[in-house]
Amino acid sequence: PGSKFQDKGVYFSYEACGEMDTWTARNNNKACVNQKTTSACFMTPKCVWTITQGCVGEELASNRCKTSFTRDATVWGRSDCSCVGFTNVTGFAKAEISTNNGTAHFDFPASVGASCRAWDD
Repeated sequence: PGSKFQDKGVYFSYEACGEMDTWTARNNNKACVNQKTTSACFMTPKCVWTITQGCVGEELASNRCKTSFTRDATVWGRSDCSCVGFTNVTGFAKAEISTNNGTAHFDFPASVGASCRAWDD
C-alpha cells in the first residue's frame, strides 16, 4: 500500500499477467468493476462510468492513463538505463557478497535504487 513506480500508483492486473480475474467478483463487492449500473457506479468512491468499459476506477477512465508520461531523467534515470523506480516499498532485499572468509549476507532496504541519488547517505 502506498508504493509507487516512478511516482505513479502501482496496481495489480490479472490481464497484464495473462490471467482472468475470478477473485474480485466473488470477494470484493465494492470494486468498481462489480458495479453494473451507472447509479451504483457513481455511488462508489473513486469509480467512474464509461461508455465502452462500464464502471472502472477513475485512474483508468482519466486522461492520466492516456497521456504519455515524461520521466525526469535526473530522478528516474534515462529511458535506456532507468533506476528501479519503486518507492515507498517496505521490506528488504537480501544480498550476498563473496569475501576471502566466505560469504557475507546483507539486508538492504527494498527502496535501494528507487531513484538516481546516493542511496548510502
